[in-house]
Parts: sequence; structure tokens; C-alpha cells
Amino acid sequence: MSHPSVILAGGGAAGLWTAMALVDAGWPGERVTVVEPDAKTADDHTWGYWARSPLVPAEAHFCAASKLVLREGGRDLQVSTEPYRYFCLRSSAFYAYAKRRLRAAGVGWRSTSVEALSVAEGGGTVVAQLADGGELRADYALDSRPVDLEAIAGDHNTTLQHFGGYFVEAASDCFEADRVVFMDFVEAGDREVAFFYVVPAGPRRAIVELAVLSLEPWRPERYDAALDAYLADRYPDVDLRVDEREYGVIPMTDAPLWRASTSRVWAIGTRGGWVQPSSGYAFARTARFAHEVAHELSRPTPQPWRPSPVQQVFNATMLRYVNERPGQAGRVFFDLFARNGAPRTFRFLDEDASLGETLALMWN
Repeated sequence: MSHPSVILAGGGAAGLWTAMALVDAGWPGERVTVVEPDAKTADDHTWGYWARSPLVPAEAHFCAASKLVLREGGRDLQVSTEPYRYFCLRSSAFYAYAKRRLRAAGVGWRSTSVEALSVAEGGGTVVAQLADGGELRADYALDSRPVDLEAIAGDHNTTLQHFGGYFVEAASDCFEADRVVFMDFVEAGDREVAFFYVVPAGPRRAIVELAVLSLEPWRPERYDAALDAYLADRYPDVDLRVDEREYGVIPMTDAPLWRASTSRVWAIGTRGGWVQPSSGYAFARTARFAHEVAHELSRPTPQPWRPSPVQQVFNATMLRYVNERPGQAGRVFFDLFARNGAPRTFRFLDEDASLGETLALMWN
């Protein structure tokens, strides 16, 4: 097989997962080029996902837990995730793993950014104009460059999952290493949904984050004030030191972003709608979609990637419900786990459940 040449415009999670998927599908390294200005060595993201087995080497994970806790409206629930586990990892560990694999495969890396993508006359070649003045040509370009968040909304169901978090160190044991506080819902402002989660790295170290669903991100000091109050309430007798802080925004939308793809330039990652609209989770979904892209590019006449229309309807339904009834969101997610258990709920959120199982769960 003659593998088409591919440019990855962006070397974040989507670009790196897709480059690795191409290598797994047999692509020679010289047929793949990642264009990314950042060295990708910093901890600029923290990712959580659930899976039956880890997606990256076990030592790369910050946490691997088999119990989840949910709290809402005075109710407490602890569920087992078996046969799944909940994993959490810092971006520096993932970047190091991905770059090591791509380097070993001979994948090219250009330390600049793509300023423009166009199709050459004749339609058979993509031209990438680079910020350093250079130019790349390939059969296909997979574009994961940042998307304009304000342009997403339109007439579609859209919100932002924005968050602030602390990496804390405790003077005494206070965290259970095998137990993640998955969603601890708290009262929020009008048209907002808010919940805390606590991901332990051991009995004395954890990530404590506040996630908020609304269209307006908060200022850092507002997250900090809420986090300080939460820690004082949940761990009143523990001496906690904040080592790091992180803040971020994840768009959640049912807008068909993948329609921006053309026959030669495909939108991937957040730009292509790979963030799950109903939950905001993206890491495992990105890994799965990356392999779907690689499989499609292996076909004689590849067609631009797009998600399952059926699953998109279910995601849109959940997102619309949360947007229209934010005061019910905590109850909905609590009841999903309480009535269905973690494995069945995970299969639903992974878009891996049967049609009948999905309809039954959504009826719940």
C-alpha cells in the first residue's frame, strides 16, 4: 500500500494521538509531519478518562482508581467502576510518551505553526503556509488548531466547562488513593452548574478542582475563593499546602464542527467536535476518533471523518437538557450512576452501549 502523506496542523492531544494512530496503522514516519510551535514538555493540561485498561503506560498516570463518589442535594453515592478504572494523567507525561513513540517511528516535527491551509490547483495536494516562512505540501492535512469559541455557538446547544484547580499536599493522610470524588455538586449562580472533584495521587496529594458549566468563565480569584471554602469545609482539620494552580476552558457544543472539513483538509480535535458535548470528556474519545481517522485514510477513497449521527443526537439531547434545566443537572448525573451503575453509565458516555441500552438509560 502507498500511504498518503499527512500534515498534522497542531501537536496537542488530538494531533499526537492521530499521529500515533497513523503509525499504528502502518504509516512510514516520513509520510507524517507534525507542525507545532510549542516544545510540549509542560504540564498545561490534566486529563481524566475511564477505560478497562490504560491508554498510555501505567507509570504515566497520576491516579488509577476503582471507586467513584458522587454527591448531590445531600445525597452521597459510592460506586465501583469495575471492570473499568478511572485514570488521570498530567500532560507532560503524555507528551513525553507520544513524542518518544513518534521519534522512534521517524515522524517529522516542525517547530513552527501553520498559518494557512489551502488546496493546490488541481485539488490533489494540500499546501500549508508556515509561520517561519516555509511551506509544506501533502496529500492530506488534519487540522487541530485552536477554534474560535465565540463562533461555535450560533443556533446550537453550547456551553463552556471552565475550571480552576489546586494541586494540594497534605501534612497528614486524608485522601483515599483508590477513590475519586467524581462529582460533588454545589449551588451555583443563575444558569450555572458547578461541581468539585478530588483526584488523589496518594494519601497526601491530590488534585482538587471546581468545574462550572456556563457561557462566561470566571476570574481566577473566584475559583480560588470557592476552592479555599471547599477545602476548609471538606478537610477542616487537615493542613493543606497548594503547590500548583491550573485554570482552563473546554467548549461543549452539539454544533457540527466537522462540517468544516473538506476532502483534503479534515478538522480534528476540538476543532472537529471531538470533545463530548454531554460531558466535556475528550481524552479517550480523542484516542478512539484518531484511530477512526487513520482507518479512513487507509481506504482507497477516504471521506472526511464525522461522528455517529445517532450518538450525536443523544449527546445533543443531554446537553440541551443541562442548558435548559441547570438546576436539575446534578440530579440527572447522580441518578444516572445510582440507577445504572458505573460500568453501564461509562458505556453510555463512551458511546459504546447498544441502542436499546442507550434508550433505556436515557429514559431513566
